[in-house]
Amino acid sequence: MLKNHFVVMVLILVCALSFALFGQEVEPNDAIANATPLTLNVLLDAKLSVADTVDFFSVDVNNTSMYLIGTVTNFTFNAEKVLSMDVVGADGQSVLNSDPSTRYKNFGARLTGWIPPATGIYYVKIWSTKAKLEAVADASYQMRLWYGTPQETAMTREPDNTPAESDAFGEIPTDGTLIYGYLYNVYTEGDTFRTNWNDIDLYKFTVPEAGMQIIGETFTPALQWNQPSWVRDTDTKIYLFDSAGNVTPINNDDKDPWAGDMWDDKAGWFSNSCSRFVSPAVPAAGTYYLGVVSVYNTVAGLDTRKPHESDKNPGGGEYFVSVKVVAAEDPSLVAQALPLNQLKAGSISTADTLDVWGIYAEADKMYSIATVTDMDKFNAKPIIKMSVVDENNVNVLNSDPSSRNDAHGAILRGWVPPKTGVYYVKVWGAPDK
Repeated sequence: MLKNHFVVMVLILVCALSFALFGQEVEPNDAIANATPLTLNVLLDAKLSVADTVDFFSVDVNNTSMYLIGTVTNFTFNAEKVLSMDVVGADGQSVLNSDPSTRYKNFGARLTGWIPPATGIYYVKIWSTKAKLEAVADASYQMRLWYGTPQETAMTREPDNTPAESDAFGEIPTDGTLIYGYLYNVYTEGDTFRTNWNDIDLYKFTVPEAGMQIIGETFTPALQWNQPSWVRDTDTKIYLFDSAGNVTPINNDDKDPWAGDMWDDKAGWFSNSCSRFVSPAVPAAGTYYLGVVSVYNTVAGLDTRKPHESDKNPGGGEYFVSVKVVAAEDPSLVAQALPLNQLKAGSISTADTLDVWGIYAEADKMYSIATVTDMDKFNAKPIIKMSVVDENNVNVLNSDPSSRNDAHGAILRGWVPPKTGVYYVKVWGAPDK
């Protein structure tokens, strides 16, 4: 009989190779006349101080493209309370309809899904007060001018606001494949107000059997530049619609812990920045639609917000979305997070013979995965078994690492995953031990 055995799991990053593009502000840049140019999709290092309370950056943008402008800081600097941001014209007057300064929480400011009022050069102003800067040890930050998606790209799947319109684009995969999406809609009121507002994207897919479950999720598209998921770009909300286009009770505008927000270790690529739901068992097989909107939206009566404050509460932006249709025994439904470089406690027993741990691993990095046990309490070598499977529940190892950690159990050393993505580490007990 399998007794109670306590196991400590560890995922260790052994070696990492990653690359990012960086630039540096050119001082002095405390006026429009000497603004530092921002390059699209390149992080620019900058810093404020008591002696240097304002920075200007120039951006050359097109009014038929969609942009993100924002600050990024490290986790020890609460920029929300220190940094302010505005976008101004050559006359120094703001071209925004509301203040984006505190929309990035600790990281500071974020202007997302922004469609400039006209094509040309604008100036991003970052500033603070001497009193606020005196209170922080280091007011370093990075500037982002991201995406610059042209209208013809953003409109590739448009219109797709109704089931009939979505049908024209066919079905999306249901294996978790990431689909790049755009919330882009030029919304106007009269002759003086123009913004990005009130788009909804519907994605058609099929559930082959009743009783299966649907996992819908959005991610930051900054992943394509090897940026972590806390680089929060678009605030999405997702809904599940039936075949007739009726909204179901299944919706989510944030990744709740119960729903599997398993990867928010502030070093991985998953976080609570976007949306996720795990549906109950669906009552019927057939066609369904996943709907993606901005949290700040009034489309289809799904929310009530103010388009005249869209620069603070953005109505558009870019995202990755995925749909996964799984059987009830799929490991993703029961997995617990195994953060990088942290020990996690687990246990197996006669009544609970299997633990599943979810990890995110990158193909250009090397990892160790192992169990650790108390040798004074039991010899794990003949008891603890371990394997690693992919998102399709298929083993990705070429041999069994179960007895390689002697009395401590299993160890997988120097493992390079076959591809970047989510994997599941299964730990179970030999039933006759």
